[in-house]
Amino acid sequence: MTTTGSSARQAIERFLEAAVSPTPGDMADCHAERFAVEMPFAAGLAPEAAETTREELRARVTAGLAARRYTRAVGVRIHETADPEVVVAEYRLEGRRVAGASPLSLAF
Repeated sequence: MTTTGSSARQAIERFLEAAVSPTPGDMADCHAERFAVEMPFAAGLAPEAAETTREELRARVTAGLAARRYTRAVGVRIHETADPEVVVAEYRLEGRRVAGASPLSLAF
């Protein structure tokens, strides 16, 4: 997930900032051109694991704006590992559904 001159922690911090920004598709810029996403606890929200590309992610996140908008990341915990290129992030994204404006909160 890191880019030149960036630590894994800095990359996830940029990712979370983009997630709650007016342009959440910018989260894609925090990833390599091809990468794997693993979300074993997001049953029904997404496949448990999937390979994708930066531009596929950008398109998926941008399309999601029709249904939901995230406004803040809460409970952020970033766990560093023995590998400086790997962090584990726990967080909750809060926002609103576009239809009906009901609250939305998803934990990752």
